Amino acid sequence: MPRKSRFKVTRVAYRSGSTAYRVSGTLNGKQIRENFKPRKEAYAERQELDIQRLNSQHEGCYRWVELSPEELDAAVAAAKRVRGTGKQLSDAVDFYLEHYQKPEDAKSLSVAVNEYVDEKSSEHERGLISFRQCRGIRSELRRFTDILSITTSPT
Repeated sequence: MPRKSRFKVTRVAYRSGSTAYRVSGTLNGKQIRENFKPRKEAYAERQELDIQRLNSQHEGCYRWVELSPEELDAAVAAAKRVRGTGKQLSDAVDFYLEHYQKPEDAKSLSVAVNEYVDEKSSEHERGLISFRQCRGIRSELRRFTDILSITTSPT
């Protein structure tokens, strides 16, 4: 079965009682809208526009890859980000592999916030920060964790 055309042919009735056929669609980002008296001419124009659209499409590179669909999407997105910089995606991967270090003391957000609040409380007790500043830190972090727990909780 042939592929559906991206251009529409619609019948247009004028107030005078005459009819025409309108070919409409977009070609290379440009809107096309033309009227024809005979129906055959409208369909012939639609075929011409379909041929122009197909001829203007970029040829893709099709290769068999051993990537999941998600990995392939991520690779394409990364390649688009690197495009135009004069670098290759493999350069970015090499840099990442050379410099990445796994965090030694990974902890949950709640544990990190509690440790930070405890540290600021001890700074207040030593007179390094004011009570008002310590209370503000505690209040802002409570609001921060509340917002994160709302946005990350399953609904």
